[in-house]
This record gives sequence, C-alpha cells and structure tokens, in this order.
Amino acid sequence: MWSVIFVLGARAFEEGLQPTREIERYSRYGAAMQRLKTLFERTQDPGEKIRIMCETERLVYQEMRGFLKTHDEARFLI
Repeated sequence: MWSVIFVLGARAFEEGLQPTREIERYSRYGAAMQRLKTLFERTQDPGEKIRIMCETERLVYQEMRGFLKTHDEARFLI
C-alpha cells in the first residue's frame, strides 16, 4: 500500500512540477548569466558594457516568461 502511495506521489510531483525541465532551464540561465558577467567584467568599453547590460535584461525577461509559463501550466493534484 505504501509503495502505491509513494509511486503516485512521485508521479504527481513529476507531472505537476516537472523538475527535470526546470533544472535544465535554470542551468541554461545560470550559464548564460555567468558568460555575460564575465564579458562585462573583462571589457572597459562603456558602449560594450551597455550592450551586455541590454542582453542581460533580455535574458532575465525571457527567464521570467519561462517561469510564468511553467507556473501557468503546472497542475497540482490534491
């Protein structure tokens, strides 16, 4: 009986929260932010710094859209 409850709970968690997809999304986001941070710290050109800041803002906006889409599509089984 406990094994059935555990399996159903694990399946609900997997379908509702989709942790694998979220981990992949956050990994991509973290890598891109780290790349932009490195570029920003290495350049001395003010124009290039502004371009990198604009790219960072675009990336953050896209991440927020992904987060909100995931939240909207999440199904919680109670």
